[in-house]
Amino acid sequence: TQGYNIRDALASCAEFLDSYGGHAAAAGLAVREGCLDAFRVAFRDACIAQAKTLEECGGADAKTYDAVVTVEDVTDAFAREVDALGPYGEGNPEPVFCLRGLWLDLAGLRRRGADGSHLQVAFRQKSLPRIIWRGHGDREGTLRSLGETVYDMLFTIRVVESDYGGAYPLINIVDLKRVDEN
Repeated sequence: TQGYNIRDALASCAEFLDSYGGHAAAAGLAVREGCLDAFRVAFRDACIAQAKTLEECGGADAKTYDAVVTVEDVTDAFAREVDALGPYGEGNPEPVFCLRGLWLDLAGLRRRGADGSHLQVAFRQKSLPRIIWRGHGDREGTLRSLGETVYDMLFTIRVVESDYGGAYPLINIVDLKRVDEN
């Protein structure tokens, strides 16, 4: 989850580990024989402590963005420029952008993925590239029940290769909020 530091959580449980290493977003470990249950409790407690700290600083779900853009800014060229800044990872985070005042288009909502776990989203602003909300297929009913209303969207953008040849820009939603929720 955004904001958690897995390496710090493991460091607080070092007495139950033979080895551990990594960084804030990924780590590896070897649990000392006979210490698995004690490690589970200590690791859970370390994560709970981090959650309390995150809550005091704006919440674990507090999302930030790098720039506000307009619909007119989000072009194929924009996606290629952002893609050229990669590769992304520790030390070079993927930029997150904010688009405000987007009208949801219910006709464009579709579950995607073999198990329907992703949600394709569309807005009335038809010039936007394809938009996907990974892991949020279950939100389709909620969005439909709220109707065609206005949203602000935090997103990343990448150029992806098509299965049929060629490349296209793809928006990945980071967060989507109804304007009246802000």
